[in-house]
Amino acid sequence: YDLALIGGYGWKLSDELLVGVSGKLIQSKIDNYNANGIAVDLGVLSQTPVENLTVGGTIQNIGSKIKFNKDGDSLPLMIKAGAAYTMLDNNLTTALDITKARDNDVKFNIGGEYLVAKSFAVRAGYSSKIDEGAGITAGIGYKHPVVTVDYAYVPWGDLEKDTHRVSLLFNLY
Repeated sequence: YDLALIGGYGWKLSDELLVGVSGKLIQSKIDNYNANGIAVDLGVLSQTPVENLTVGGTIQNIGSKIKFNKDGDSLPLMIKAGAAYTMLDNNLTTALDITKARDNDVKFNIGGEYLVAKSFAVRAGYSSKIDEGAGITAGIGYKHPVVTVDYAYVPWGDLEKDTHRVSLLFNLY
């Protein structure tokens, strides 16, 4: 399994520009081997002059090595850029992003999210990010003012098995 505990904070620099930073503690376990690491992510999000179109970018995994053994391996430093467009009274969002990870080719993701109800979303997408294959992804999400729960299913993964991802977000403001 992989587990990341993430704390972040964002600033609204203007009506069009937001920046954020997060710190994360990472734990990974494969068979009888455990690894731990820490990292920082930096991000920026901007509303464009085109109504309902946002663009953004991140630099992720700035930090320590994750250590399965005494030497450790560097976390995959990733640079991401993307755009999202909202329509149908903000009920449908489409997005496209590209990712460049250290020592890997550029990958892309495309997807959409439809709000079935004010607090419930259905998601689908396509990802080219796995070298062993690319494919369709799906997910759902529930958003409450205090807590957000997300689930994603990826029919392939890093270990060539189906991957189920669950995230829990708590709003502390």
